[in-house]
Amino acid sequence: MDVQMPVMDGYEATRRIRSELGLTLPVIAMTANAMVGDREKSLHCGMNDHVAKPIDPQHLFRTLMRWLVPGRSSGGEEALPYPLEKVVVNEPLPGLPGLDWTLALQRCAGNRELLERLLRRFAVDQAEVLASIEEKWRRGEREEAIRLAHTLKGLAGSIGAEPLREATFHLEQALTEGCEILHPLFEGVKGHLVPLLTALSCLPEVASSACEVPTGGVSELTGLLHSLQEPLQARQPKACHPLVERLEAKEWPPEWRVRVNQLVKTIRKYRFKEASQELNELLRAAADP
Repeated sequence: MDVQMPVMDGYEATRRIRSELGLTLPVIAMTANAMVGDREKSLHCGMNDHVAKPIDPQHLFRTLMRWLVPGRSSGGEEALPYPLEKVVVNEPLPGLPGLDWTLALQRCAGNRELLERLLRRFAVDQAEVLASIEEKWRRGEREEAIRLAHTLKGLAGSIGAEPLREATFHLEQALTEGCEILHPLFEGVKGHLVPLLTALSCLPEVASSACEVPTGGVSELTGLLHSLQEPLQARQPKACHPLVERLEAKEWPPEWRVRVNQLVKTIRKYRFKEASQELNELLRAAADP
């Protein structure tokens, strides 16, 4: 249970699960930081356990086993019933400033392919994040600005970019407290984020997953977009997922690339209404001779 969900946070959701639905299923809190009191607050509202982000896979698996495997003790560090993939730290991607390759692999359970996918997505999704945060803050959309900073902080932790995560933590905290002097904090985040994004954009193996990316044409794009219409309108993320994967797997013509990437980002944020609008705009543009 993510305790920092928008609209209704995880604490309130758990209280209602217990009081209104009367369910006794295990609920495990997931928080963005291992702050003093997080565990106690989680237990007080009816949760059973607590894990902190960035996620340590071994700790996560042990916590899940503690509550889902019959007969497991609620204390101690039980041995996993299967070995985690050994983390191989040789041959890291070169020239990624502020990224701890060993730590990043640990947080991906040693899965280099997963880490490279996360880096690719990070480079696309966070390219304009600082400008977006500043714009939302200026326009008075403070909750959205805080959410964007929170997301950046979590992603930085997931990819082992600890200096960026730390700088973004301080920015998020200042935004939450409504501080007026934010420029130094924005500059601090920028000092870590921009060099990392620049380095990621210069690594063809990250952009192409170490292989040539197949090119897609307009007719193939419109076919995929048409296939996405119904599951988007029905808000069915499982049905959308394979189609989104196919959209990401191709290198689309330059005039479509940015808009397709934006559509993918919107879908992955579960903003289905907004994604449907973007999709329909793409289809109209494709049909325009």
